[in-house]
Amino acid sequence: MTDQPEQPTSPSTDPAAAPGADQETDPNLVAAGTELPEGQPQPPSERISPLVFLAIEQALEFATEAGDSVVPFLLGYIDEEQKGMWKLPGADENQMRAQIAQLEPRPEMAVSVFDARLEVEGQPHDAFVLEAFDNAEESSATVIQLYSPAGEDAEAEAVGAPQLFANGENILRA
Repeated sequence: MTDQPEQPTSPSTDPAAAPGADQETDPNLVAAGTELPEGQPQPPSERISPLVFLAIEQALEFATEAGDSVVPFLLGYIDEEQKGMWKLPGADENQMRAQIAQLEPRPEMAVSVFDARLEVEGQPHDAFVLEAFDNAEESSATVIQLYSPAGEDAEAEAVGAPQLFANGENILRA
């Protein structure tokens, strides 16, 4: 996994909104959508980053409610008036991509979310695997967010910052 700089944890509910100027900015952080060196996965666009963080927040809420596993889901943003969430029990990556491709009208942006168990530095971790699709971008961006599951008296919580993992085909441009 490639380290992704820590991003603000309180995104706007409007994925088209740019990060607010009133947020504290660490001068060492790389802004969302910044091009990385050639050969490295490119991060989600600045335009879709708030939707990615909204998806992480929603996944954490589902993990707190569900306890053991989060059902795969999709967030889609067509415009300010048309937004949606679909739960797809048992869906795999290919089925999720097919669902996104079938949405009418086609979304401007979409984020798919899967619950996973990943090995990080030899240790198993609960994680969400998110794939961000922005029709203004050439490729999708896959992001991993580690989390600690909910306990008896605790909610599920993000562990560290989201990590950029890979780029793939942008199904919104197919």
